Amino acid sequence: MKKMKTKIFKSYEDFLKREDKKINGVSEDFAAKHPDFEEDNETNQGCWNCYHCDHCTNCNNCIDCYNCESCDSCEDCTDCNNCEDCIDCYNCTDCEECDSCGTCYNCESCRYCERCDCCSNCSDLEKC
Repeated sequence: MKKMKTKIFKSYEDFLKREDKKINGVSEDFAAKHPDFEEDNETNQGCWNCYHCDHCTNCNNCIDCYNCESCDSCEDCTDCNNCEDCIDCYNCTDCEECDSCGTCYNCESCRYCERCDCCSNCSDLEKC
């Protein structure tokens, strides 16, 4: 697998304007706090300020995630897509502020879920 480049950008706006959209980016502050940012992002593609993530695409500000796409500010998530502020979730889609949703499938627009267990075909749930 080809290692992806990670560059330091002056701002998120500059990152969005980059010519090669596969390149990962970090802010100057992030690079100073995480000197191993290049190594941390070598399997990611198009991610911004992500730390200890693997095989993620187009994510922002995530920590310890694996194989996620288009997520924002998530932590310890796996195989999620388009989620925001989630923690320890697996295989979720379009979730927001979920916590420990371990085996959810096809979640859409879930908000504030906590410790969901074995959900399937979730949709528009408020407080599972």
